[in-house]
Amino acid sequence: MPFSSHWSARRDNSTVTMVSERGSITIGGKIDHDSRVTLSALGNIRIGEAGNDGGARKIDGNSIVTASAGGTIWLANKIDGGSVSGEHSVVDFQACRGIVIGDKIDGGSQVRLAVHTGTISIGDKIGGGSTRMQYWPAGSITRHPVTRQVATRRRSCQRRIQTNQPARVARLAAPAAARSRVSSVSSW
Repeated sequence: MPFSSHWSARRDNSTVTMVSERGSITIGGKIDHDSRVTLSALGNIRIGEAGNDGGARKIDGNSIVTASAGGTIWLANKIDGGSVSGEHSVVDFQACRGIVIGDKIDGGSQVRLAVHTGTISIGDKIGGGSTRMQYWPAGSITRHPVTRQVATRRRSCQRRIQTNQPARVARLAAPAAARSRVSSVSSW
């Protein structure tokens, strides 16, 4: 029977590790203010489920977030580092079926995104401050939220996550408009 874990509060200055070996993980609010969060789920990971305000549905404020999902990873709003304060968020997402970031990647954030099948969808710009983003595989980035399900070879990808084997990484060709902000991945 699938199991889902739900965490429905804002996380400030916290250290949290959540592992769901049979289901999904949902975080209702934002991850903010020096939080350290590690998420691993056989199913999907959703961050920012609750709230109407985008400010309550993001990763921000010098937080470090690592997430690995056998399904998709979905962030309702943005990844922002707080470039005015000089604090930068670090985000590392790996998903079998796709990654959706509803808004921008900004504020000096350091972000790595990788998918096995499917796409990486970013709703707005990548940039601002010293923002850096790496992604894999080449050609997986789209600019609009993904609305359709993506067919996958889920078992092989789940096996890779369960055995903690790194994904094979290739050199990337960044879009011309984003070359200064998106760098190649030589190892993962």
